[in-house]
Amino acid sequence: MAKGKTTPERKAKPPLMPKAITIDPTTIVASVGKAFRVLELFNQNHRKITLTQIAAVAEMDLSSTQRFVNTLVHLRYLQKDPASRLYSLSCRVLELGHHYLESNELIERATPHLQRLSKDTEETVNLSVLDDDDIVLVARLVSRNVLRPEITVGARIPAFLSASGHVLLSGLDDNHLRARLAASNVADVISADAVLAQCHHVRSQGYSRVS
Repeated sequence: MAKGKTTPERKAKPPLMPKAITIDPTTIVASVGKAFRVLELFNQNHRKITLTQIAAVAEMDLSSTQRFVNTLVHLRYLQKDPASRLYSLSCRVLELGHHYLESNELIERATPHLQRLSKDTEETVNLSVLDDDDIVLVARLVSRNVLRPEITVGARIPAFLSASGHVLLSGLDDNHLRARLAASNVADVISADAVLAQCHHVRSQGYSRVS
C-alpha cells in the first residue's frame, strides 16, 4: 500500500516473492498469444487503427492479422467503424479487468484497510502488485485534494523507481536485484546501489519513501 508520493509506505516484513512458473513450450498455443498481441497494441498512441497498421505493429502478415482481428470483432473485444474502417477496443475488454478485481483475494482483504487509511490521512492510497519489473495499481482511493487523478487502476509504474516497488522488490536478494535491474529498461536512470539502499531501508525500517 502506498499513500501519496512522500508518505512512508509501511510493511511489517519483506514480502515473499512468487516463484517463477516454467511452462513446457510444446503445451503453448501460439495463436492465443498472437490474439493477445493484437489486443495489447491498442493504447493511448494507437486508439483507432487500420488493419494494415495492426499487422505492421503486431509484426504479422496481413492475412493472419485479418483472421485474428475478425475473430476478436466476432467475440466483441474489438469494434470496427464501418465508415472509417478503423478498429478500436470495445468496452467488453473491461470485463476481464472487472473479473480480476472481483475475484482477487488480496484486493478484497486490503480494501477495508485502504478505506480506513484514506479516511484517516485524507491522502491518496494505493495497493500495488509486482509484475515483472513493474508495479501495477490494483486498487486506488484518490484524495479529494487531487484535482486530476491521472493515474488509475491498471496503471504500470517501473518498480525500481517507486516506493511501492522498493517494498515489493525488497523480498529479493541483492544479487538477484542487481541482475534484474541490469536487464531492465531503467538501468540508465537509477543505479543499482540506489535501489539496494532503498531495499535495505525497507528491510530494516519497514517502509520506503521517494520524492
